[in-house]
Amino acid sequence: MRPSVVQVRTVGYETAEGQDVGLVTSQRGTGSGVIVDSEGFIVTNAHVVKGTRHIEVWLNEANMQQGAGAAEPPKRRSVSASLIGIDADMDVAVIKIDRTGLLQLTFADSDLIRQGQIVLAVGNPMGLENSVTMGVISSVDRQLKPEDPYVYIQTDAPINPGSSGGPLIDVQGRLVGINTFILSESGGSEGIGFAIPGNAVKRAYAEIRKAGHTHHGVIGALSLTVTPSLAAGLQLPQDWGVIIEDVESGGSSEKAGLKPGDLVTAVDGEIIKDKHQFLVAIDQHSIGDVLHMNVSRGAPKVATTVTVLEREDDPNRFMEFVTENANLLGRLGILAIDLNEQLLKMVSGMRKPAGMILAARVAGLPNSEEGFAVGDLIISLNNKAISNVATLRAELGKLPPGSPVVFQIQREHQLRFIVLDLP
Repeated sequence: MRPSVVQVRTVGYETAEGQDVGLVTSQRGTGSGVIVDSEGFIVTNAHVVKGTRHIEVWLNEANMQQGAGAAEPPKRRSVSASLIGIDADMDVAVIKIDRTGLLQLTFADSDLIRQGQIVLAVGNPMGLENSVTMGVISSVDRQLKPEDPYVYIQTDAPINPGSSGGPLIDVQGRLVGINTFILSESGGSEGIGFAIPGNAVKRAYAEIRKAGHTHHGVIGALSLTVTPSLAAGLQLPQDWGVIIEDVESGGSSEKAGLKPGDLVTAVDGEIIKDKHQFLVAIDQHSIGDVLHMNVSRGAPKVATTVTVLEREDDPNRFMEFVTENANLLGRLGILAIDLNEQLLKMVSGMRKPAGMILAARVAGLPNSEEGFAVGDLIISLNNKAISNVATLRAELGKLPPGSPVVFQIQREHQLRFIVLDLP
């Protein structure tokens, strides 16, 4: 168990608290991770590594001796890691180090855990490496928000700052979940900790390792759990289930014929009891999959199929691609990344050739409060085409302080000019 738990240290960017969307500030952080593959793949929390420029993994001494890629044991306990991908919503990330023959933890079937079961939380709280706390499972499927499709394992095993990303394990030493956050009035552990279930982590890990990211689907419909009061007021035939409140114009639900007021009774043959179950049913499908839905529309019952489409990501969706100082353009107060095949799939309707996209604005740097927005495609500087970040940095280097610069950018489907004075 102990050799498979690592400390994760990061230098990167975090969203500036209380500031505009897309504004980030430089941060250093510490968390935990768990080796899940002997070839150097490590699972941790997305919030531990999101927006990092550099990731450093500190291995346990026993696992350092397992490295098969070196002629002699490494002289340092720290190893640089690369970010494979994240799922920000689930708070799962996969990183990789250049080591082989590592000791790994195996996944338990988290669907089989039970309330009262003894578990151990392992991590690096306050930098204290490989600390172990013991507790029991308080709840196997705690849902914190009615609209959230995710559930968590709740435990009273103490989890403290620095333990995020570490494993929650059973008495057989198998991975039950990944510790992610606590509820606390004091800021420290008060016996209310939460872990992402191991089965959900396993699915996310497999998808991230294969594609570098995960997909979350939507069907273009707004839903609500049916309550006895709602059923009485609308004279529904049942006081449980899910009712469709609205459908998105042009969305897959509208195309499938769903209408506001429809009562969803089953998805893929499984009875739907509430909105949470409905959202989980959607989220467990891949993009392009078809949901087979049974709907009650007054007296008639309707069977229909709805295609799952990919959901638009949050404004910080590009931060997972920011891993090095090469992305920082200090004179503009932004982080920008070269367009690649993966990013091009996230951009639609390019009006003019562009070679880079804005990932975030950096708090405290000149011009960070003005002009640019996350997702802007940078086309040209003073009428000169910009092919990548290196080209833009070189062109900016030729201009003296105070020079006016005019960028042509594409924001969504519109072409715009941004005028700035270089500091």
